[in-house]
Amino acid sequence: LNDAVRQAEMSYERCMPRDVAKGLACVRRAVVRGYGGGGDGTGGGMGRDGKGSGGVMGIGGDSSYNTAGDASASKVAFGSNKVFGTILELIECPPLYHAAVDAVAGNSLFQMVVADDSTAAALIGELQREKGGRVAFMPLNRMASLGDGKGRSQLDDELRRLGAVPLTSRLTYPPHVAGAIQSVFGKALLCKDVEMAIQAHQLSSRAQGGGAAAYHCVSLDGDLVRRTGGITGGFAPPERNRILSHKAVLAARKAVEEATMAARVLAEARTQVEDEATAAANHVSMATVAAAEARRKLAQTKQETIAIRREVAELEEQISASAVLRRKYEVEM
Repeated sequence: LNDAVRQAEMSYERCMPRDVAKGLACVRRAVVRGYGGGGDGTGGGMGRDGKGSGGVMGIGGDSSYNTAGDASASKVAFGSNKVFGTILELIECPPLYHAAVDAVAGNSLFQMVVADDSTAAALIGELQREKGGRVAFMPLNRMASLGDGKGRSQLDDELRRLGAVPLTSRLTYPPHVAGAIQSVFGKALLCKDVEMAIQAHQLSSRAQGGGAAAYHCVSLDGDLVRRTGGITGGFAPPERNRILSHKAVLAARKAVEEATMAARVLAEARTQVEDEATAAANHVSMATVAAAEARRKLAQTKQETIAIRREVAELEEQISASAVLRRKYEVEM
């Protein structure tokens, strides 16, 4: 089972850039420690495309975040209340939508959602100090929600009549990270097939005056029509799907945990049986000793009984002899 976990983890890591895999591992080690050196990060940082992107703070060689060797860097505490996990770890969706979600988000699935800028800056400092790879952070205090769809426009109504629905409506995630989820998926529409995705894009583009469309449009098969008009599609091997790979890792780890728990239960049962067997053996040993002592005492009692009977016989003989003598004396007198 451990080999299955390692294989699943290797397959999962192949779905992301190597430096990102290294960076996420470094971040998780820092979170386990529970604190990190502070940074003075300001501004949006680097996004996936190397440009400032909507509050996403990236890590690399940006000297703004280089706190390596800074003895005066403050310690910043962070844990589960500060570091919430990657986008991929925070969302759930039915298998039917895995291809669409993977196509829309891409490597943004590996962006780490954190509470605020200071947490992101502290983790950036850790990565710099350990030369631990690169991670893009999404501080929630910078994530502006795109709304819940209650105030729909005429375009939204037309798109819904066409059959295109917001991709976020098919996702489940913790409410407190809604800003980050909306930042990644809020401008994506889910369509039945690529033909519907093209129609939805054309409708959205016309509503925008013929320029870039208001939404990305993605089919259930993962064919993506971007807002700018580019279309990406075709066959995608299931083993390269980031969501499936992540779920495979979780399943393998769960199997190991269940096997470990079962082994622990069996070990405890075995220990209990061994303890009971030892107690029974001790009881048998004590009973054997007691039986031997009882036999010894019984034998001793038998010997004592024989001795007493012999003494009684001798006494009876003496009494008989005395009686004979007494009668003899009586006759003589």
